[in-house]
Amino acid sequence: MTKKSKGPGAFISQKKAIQQINAFFDHQEKENKKNGTKWSPKKDYYAFAFGLDKVQELMAKIEKYNANNPDNPIGGIRVVSARSNKGVAVGPDVVIVPYLAKTGKNYIPVDQHFDDAPDPATTTLMKSSFESDSTDDGEEDDDDGMLLNGSLPCPPYCNDPDTDDEG
Repeated sequence: MTKKSKGPGAFISQKKAIQQINAFFDHQEKENKKNGTKWSPKKDYYAFAFGLDKVQELMAKIEKYNANNPDNPIGGIRVVSARSNKGVAVGPDVVIVPYLAKTGKNYIPVDQHFDDAPDPATTTLMKSSFESDSTDDGEEDDDDGMLLNGSLPCPPYCNDPDTDDEG
């Protein structure tokens, strides 16, 4: 197992989590009111869920990479805001992206504002717009499968899909 990360992240209390989540709700409501729109935590996405099996699979891939690359290990993950154009919910989404400890760069370049593209094809892809993306043929790229997506947005999918509980 990878040694304890010195990177960002901290466990917080329930009280602090409630305060921060409520501050987010307040901010969303104020910003939307300013813009003449309405935001509701009962129907607008604000959380994204991944199954533990997928998180554990990602961690196993990171552990394997780090064991084979001790001089340039993955130091953590980023939760990058994204937008889904397919699946159960079109709209806001997230992508889990591992980053390298030494440089802080994403392990797989995906962000045109932060990453250096390794080749012209990646540069073109990173600069393409969401609307013009007709290249997604459902095939997986050969990138080690270390980009986690396919979350379920909450609401409305707040329950565990493996249970019969209402969300």
